[in-house]
Amino acid sequence: PRHLGMFLWGTYQIANVVILMNLLIALMIATISNIQADKITEWRFARTQIWRQYFDHYKISHLLVPFNLLEMLMNLVMMIIKSLMKKNTFNESDIQLEEIGRDGDPMEKEYLDLVAQLCLLYIKRKKMEGKK
Repeated sequence: PRHLGMFLWGTYQIANVVILMNLLIALMIATISNIQADKITEWRFARTQIWRQYFDHYKISHLLVPFNLLEMLMNLVMMIIKSLMKKNTFNESDIQLEEIGRDGDPMEKEYLDLVAQLCLLYIKRKKMEGKK
């Protein structure tokens, strides 16, 4: 009886391992297929978020890493000079950056509003799918 019990227990353990490995493989395949199905949508969403960040935050630097330090230094020098001169002068680049997404082209503002609405709808849809 003891050898039979050990044999049955060993068989049970091997069957559990085989079944659980098959389950793990099936879950991994399902996850990969879901990721592959949504990868373009996710990429577009991430790209749109980057675009929104660019247009919404017009005062941050958009240069590459070594050059953004030069731009920050130049902005600091300009700020110091403006504060010393006590004049409210703007150069054209400041005016153009402030107009983007605010009082600039109405079509551009409409486009940015549309992108913002699409992002919000996408987030709501993903939350609803996550709850189900």
